[in-house]
Amino acid sequence: MRTLRRNRKTFKYSVYNDSGTTEIIDEDGYRTGEPDTTGSFLPPVTEDAVISSSKGEVDVQVFGDALDYDRVITTENTSIAINDHSKVWIDDEPYLIKQIARSLNFVAIAVKKSSAEEDNV
Repeated sequence: MRTLRRNRKTFKYSVYNDSGTTEIIDEDGYRTGEPDTTGSFLPPVTEDAVISSSKGEVDVQVFGDALDYDRVITTENTSIAINDHSKVWIDDEPYLIKQIARSLNFVAIAVKKSSAEEDNV
């Protein structure tokens, strides 16, 4: 009942790739053959989940009172590849991941709306 299909909303996320598997491309557009060790984000993935409108009592029990977050994304997809360094977009607005709580049956992700200064970090 936690993730009824009619309560789901679409969001996007992009996972940070720091494995060095991307190649450096020079100014002419040619591959140099050297790995890019700075890391990059993979193309965004679309996922359906239940997204809260604001904090609630159930959310406080999962993440505690001290964590500063705006919304909670709850999905029954326990194999979702999202992590603390991923970028999240809800309604085309950027959000930062504050904490992820994984369970046997669901994953709850606390997110906070991102500001322009935080995006540049």
